Amino acid sequence: MCAVVQTARGPVHILTSVRASNWVQRHAQNAAAGYQGIVMNRDQVRGRLKEAEGKVNEVTGKILGNKSLEERGQIQQIVGQVQASCGDRRISTRKLINL
Repeated sequence: MCAVVQTARGPVHILTSVRASNWVQRHAQNAAAGYQGIVMNRDQVRGRLKEAEGKVNEVTGKILGNKSLEERGQIQQIVGQVQASCGDRRISTRKLINL
């Protein structure tokens, strides 16, 4: 079986096999339902990166016995969580507005 699918990003995929036809059906159902995949806004991305950076600094501080680096890492994690949470709320608000 062969299927040609035009995606939202532009390229055309040519798929074969029964599994491909199942993928095409799911993709069409998701598109009809308005699903656009995983979308993250800038605040979510930057917040999650700050969380990761903070975790690295915290672990590095623990390994080296450097309390100030460990504490700085904990603070960075909290700042990252707050920023990511703001991004999450922004997406929730947009979804509510678009209903």
